[in-house]
Amino acid sequence: QDNFEKRKWAKTYDDDWNFFWASVGNVRKMFNPHSGVRLLDHQIINHFPNHYELVRKDLMVKNIKRYAKEMQKQGTPTRILEFLPESFVLPVEYCLFEKAYAEQSSMWIFKPIGRYGGAGISLI
Repeated sequence: QDNFEKRKWAKTYDDDWNFFWASVGNVRKMFNPHSGVRLLDHQIINHFPNHYELVRKDLMVKNIKRYAKEMQKQGTPTRILEFLPESFVLPVEYCLFEKAYAEQSSMWIFKPIGRYGGAGISLI
């Protein structure tokens, strides 16, 4: 609370706010397609709906691949994505990984789903 007071921020109970601090569960309840609640341009929240689509590596890879495919369909260059390492979600893409592994003599990083802080990571 001291940080809020130092910035001269005030607690409010109406819709006239700039910053909203809430748990992931509360954000999901409040900001979902069924509630009709939407952020205004000047409003910020500490979590956003479906944030796990970016913070979970398997879902991030899925979304980047989907984006690249969509850009290719539109004829838009995807060079910006070339910095990303080739990635596979196992076991779904195991055959694709196996082919890439056989063609490249490079090191691969395995990161388990749902772990963080380096737990479970291995190199082959």
